[in-house]
Amino acid sequence: MRMAVSALLALMMTGCGVTTNVQNKIVERTGELTYVHDSEPARTMNAVAIAVRSFSVDDVLPPATTVREVDSSTLPLLVYNKWTEDMRAQLGYDRLKNDYKAFMRERFLAELKRSGVHEFREGTADLILTVRVRKLEMSAPIRHEGTFIFLLFIIGGGHYYAAGPVSVAVQADVTVERGGATVLSGTFVGKHVTTILAGNNVQLQDYTVAMIEGVSMAVKDLNERIVAATNRI
Repeated sequence: MRMAVSALLALMMTGCGVTTNVQNKIVERTGELTYVHDSEPARTMNAVAIAVRSFSVDDVLPPATTVREVDSSTLPLLVYNKWTEDMRAQLGYDRLKNDYKAFMRERFLAELKRSGVHEFREGTADLILTVRVRKLEMSAPIRHEGTFIFLLFIIGGGHYYAAGPVSVAVQADVTVERGGATVLSGTFVGKHVTTILAGNNVQLQDYTVAMIEGVSMAVKDLNERIVAATNRI
């Protein structure tokens, strides 16, 4: 009986401090938001000019990168014992090497000039565009599972991580005015889903890179959707 209790305590202790350890690993890595201009560039320009009145970004990322436990369970049996801990990571701008608000604005203007069919102007123009990025939602799950085999004493076991996929959605309110009248008004959402990291030798530092990649690609998707909509005006 005492051995069984000891085994159960060992099981529970194995999971203790996992969340802290995962967070310590994730915050070891920093990265830079990047943008690949692979959309089809505009081949012809029409006579309608477009200008950006404002492009603003709310505080859509928290200051600090965090990991929190959302669920945990144990399955203590006579021989085979298993524990599971589910966590959620959230990217903060402390892991970014570049200013995410400046990145979003600069990359949007670059995309508008590259793939937009309207002549881009500073100041007055036929079309006046206003963009406000209001929300960034991220789902970044991490699961840590472990097992051990108990026959009078612990004779074996193991553990592994499964991190991902990272799912990111960036939401923006967009309006376009022409001659003082609103010709486009709506909410646009850019999305991206990364791959899953899993195995006994997962480098949790790579999950930081995955979260940064998710934000980068979701911003790109958002920009392309907005520019495509303005092209149809």
